Amino acid sequence: MREPQAPTNAKFIDGISLASFLQLLEHERKSCTLVVTQGELLGKIFFQEGNLIQAQHKELQGLDAIYSILSWENASFYLATGQAPTQTISQPLAHILLTASTKNDERRAAQHAKEPTSGKQGKKASMKAALATLTSNLLAIEGVEECYLLNRQGKLVAQSCNNQKMADFIAYCVVSGIQMREALGAKGLHNIRIRLADESVVFIVPATGAIIGLHLTSDADIADVYPKLRKALTRK
Repeated sequence: MREPQAPTNAKFIDGISLASFLQLLEHERKSCTLVVTQGELLGKIFFQEGNLIQAQHKELQGLDAIYSILSWENASFYLATGQAPTQTISQPLAHILLTASTKNDERRAAQHAKEPTSGKQGKKASMKAALATLTSNLLAIEGVEECYLLNRQGKLVAQSCNNQKMADFIAYCVVSGIQMREALGAKGLHNIRIRLADESVVFIVPATGAIIGLHLTSDADIADVYPKLRKALTRK
């Protein structure tokens, strides 16, 4: 059975991604129903005072539904009226968006699994070598203790050590920074600098296609680190 389609008078929201609009609803503490469509697919996401409380798509409810909806590429959406259902989602929106991004990356990887083995192995080896070179270049900068490489959605792709707490903290900072960017209407994610209790510094810098997180020593000078970081990004 085909799903119900959007009414002809629906006012679709343009110029912003679904994930960004969800963050805006959270920031503005909205209570509303967001209808999301893609082709013949239709799902609903419910907010109550800025909290994502429920999602529905076909027979799916709650987290299963929201992850399904967030997997749709080039989805369209509009605001609708309707009574909010019983809350079944309690996880923070930032956590849901980060998990959805991870799931989507895994899904895309599975779709490419049929690629010839030699081609896949060659690409993986090339990517691994590039990440290893970049990590080595970053660690060579005076004052850098640890480095972390994340994709634009905040997912960790490489790190110089097994410090999972720091990796999670940097990923959280990136997601929060994206939320603040949307709330303030900024055009891009800016540098993030955080001084920790031990006087060391977390320095997060957006780069082309990736985000770099550096854990600096307490005596490191960001003014000295930054130009060396730019050189490290272009060194082979």
